[in-house]
Amino acid sequence: ELMKSVEAFQENRGLSVEAVGDIVYPTKKEGYESLEFISNERTFEKITETEFDRIQNSLDAQKETEKIDEIRRETTTSKRTIKIKKAVYEGAGKWEFIFRTSFSASMDDCEWLAKFQAGEIHAPPGSWLSVDLEETFVLDEDGSEVSSPQRRVIKVFDVEPPELTTDMFDG
Repeated sequence: ELMKSVEAFQENRGLSVEAVGDIVYPTKKEGYESLEFISNERTFEKITETEFDRIQNSLDAQKETEKIDEIRRETTTSKRTIKIKKAVYEGAGKWEFIFRTSFSASMDDCEWLAKFQAGEIHAPPGSWLSVDLEETFVLDEDGSEVSSPQRRVIKVFDVEPPELTTDMFDG
């Protein structure tokens, strides 16, 4: 219950984890038994030394998690030519593409997507798209990939429709 109050206090005031720690830090100094938050001459929150220890442990864990998340994610953007396996003709679902292997990705070029879904751009399955593709990798401590990357198409530059097959009996 107290942590919810501290987290709400943090969010409502746009404070960092460090700032909340700084606010409640005086309870760690000798002579302090509690820290009271007062508004309109009324105490709306009281934090004791024991409760501060719980808060500090939680804040330390949160900082450590943020640090791990920062270290373990790597995002790259590169120009690729990818093949449409399955297009999304309505809405914003994930498309399926082929580039070495099959993968799903969101189509985040909203302008291109709107034109495609309105029928202004012809790009059936089998078409090749020249795109900026963003890939976010989760890495372990050694820098090895832990799971498949999350992908999204940021920009579509060009569409090359699939080759038309000709009937070999036509002269």
